[in-house]
Amino acid sequence: MPTHRPLCSHQHAAWRAPRSRIEYFVFSLLAEMQGHEVQLYAIERDGALNRYPEVEVYGESCMPSGGALSNPNDQALVKGLEDKMIDAYGTALVELKCKAARRGEWVNIGCKMLRPQHVGALFAAVERYQVTKLVLSHNQLGAEGGALVAAALKTNTTLTNQCFITHW
Repeated sequence: MPTHRPLCSHQHAAWRAPRSRIEYFVFSLLAEMQGHEVQLYAIERDGALNRYPEVEVYGESCMPSGGALSNPNDQALVKGLEDKMIDAYGTALVELKCKAARRGEWVNIGCKMLRPQHVGALFAAVERYQVTKLVLSHNQLGAEGGALVAAALKTNTTLTNQCFITHW
């Protein structure tokens, strides 16, 4: 594990380029897709064990391919694995989160690496589970995803509150 605090953690400290750990990325996404959580621990430079209470991904630089790889020639391979995991993760996660929400609760899927290809599954789940409140901040939707969200909102019949903070 890294010997520093990652920028993408709730514990924001002085940032240093992370040594990426694709294993944590893959296993934590698989666990979350199954409704479980994987804890992230790191050994600090002074030898202390640090547990990160929550890790959120705010952008591409927080992804495993954005870190300092042991072998820089592996970046394309790591990026390809990231993309495959995110494709499956986003679709499964929107279904899981919308299904688990009780009527009137906020469904928070901010910082979950959602991309344009997930918007259709998201709004299908929102309708299916009658979601009324949705948080979509800090995902990877970009202009294309933003346009898809705007189009979906025009026909949505359930949402009464939305939170779309910057960083599409």
